[in-house]
Amino acid sequence: MCKLLRSIPHRSNFIIAPLASLLLIGISNTVPAASPAAAGLSPESTEILSAHNQYRRKHCAPALTWSPELARGAQAWANACTRNPENKDSFAHSDPTRSAEAYGENLYWGTSADANTAVDLWYSEVNQYDFDRPRFSGHVGHFTQLVWLGSRQLGCGLASCGGLNFWVCRYSPPGNWNVNQPGVLVANVKPPCPD
Repeated sequence: MCKLLRSIPHRSNFIIAPLASLLLIGISNTVPAASPAAAGLSPESTEILSAHNQYRRKHCAPALTWSPELARGAQAWANACTRNPENKDSFAHSDPTRSAEAYGENLYWGTSADANTAVDLWYSEVNQYDFDRPRFSGHVGHFTQLVWLGSRQLGCGLASCGGLNFWVCRYSPPGNWNVNQPGVLVANVKPPCPD
């Protein structure tokens, strides 16, 4: 069985804006520069970076680079295995009030949750996204973060939590930000590229 949570961007000044049932909270500082290549990454890190970039290519979005800083934070959060206090069957997003980084975050867990499975499931939300009339909702947040044109860095962590593989991926700059402003989704979530 696999579960996923909404992709929630984290930014500062604690601006809170409800989007459907989604709460966006953020932090404004920046994340240090990412490494230029995937050299020296673990097989899992290489696999999840490659899976992200495969889907980003489909939408003419630039390839993400690996950020060791984002990965350290994502790994620390994955290792904590923090359950959602409102639903103990799910995991919680990290607490933006405890971080000086600005990042988006996708979560995924399941008994057979490998890197490709996680990214494939996040991308599958494309089927619910209307490129002709773009609107953000919790049903498409993983997908929009995955292909968000403005995101440039990725760092992920994987932990075993009570028999479940728990993936935490962080993105910088964060996606899904300011999505109610006209043109933001059109500018950052492109339809598939022409062949």
